[in-house]
Amino acid sequence: MDDLSPMKNLLGGAMDRAGIKSQLHSTRVVQAANDVIVKLLPESCENDARAISFRKGILSIETLTSSASHFLGSKQEDLIRKISDQVPQTNIAKIRFRVVKNFPSDL
Repeated sequence: MDDLSPMKNLLGGAMDRAGIKSQLHSTRVVQAANDVIVKLLPESCENDARAISFRKGILSIETLTSSASHFLGSKQEDLIRKISDQVPQTNIAKIRFRVVKNFPSDL
């Protein structure tokens, strides 16, 4: 047993109480989803969709075109499986697609 075990337990509990673990997990799911989306979409439209959030089992994806939404919708099972492969212990119950005019610029 190492001398830092009590510290690890204390920090782990504090992270749970603050909701940090949940936020970190959601961030990892969104990053994995974006990696998978780029690989699934045809090369000519690989930047037409992006995951924006994961909360309470719902992955939200914005697309620039309805065709990108439809294409990804037809690949939902593959998308969920590949995300779960990258981020184990992820339960994606639903994927919500929304067509937008443009993506907000990143800060």
